Amino acid sequence: MVEAATSAALFVFSRIDHADNAAKAGLELRPTELVIFGNPHGGTPLMQERQTTGIDLPVKVLAWQDENGAVWLTYNSAA
Repeated sequence: MVEAATSAALFVFSRIDHADNAAKAGLELRPTELVIFGNPHGGTPLMQERQTTGIDLPVKVLAWQDENGAVWLTYNSAA
């Protein structure tokens, strides 16, 4: 996911490893990571047109592993 974003000229602003944070709190969680990415050259004009678009930018994708070991990407639709 991160490689796909950076190869598309997107910036990865942050990565949040929920499983690691859970482990630090003494809890278990299957691999779950939130990746926040975007590009100010694309997002800024959208926010200049409608500033409240900033609630949805930058884009977020959640990569997570289910109980069967399958990996999924979850994201909010731009619509």
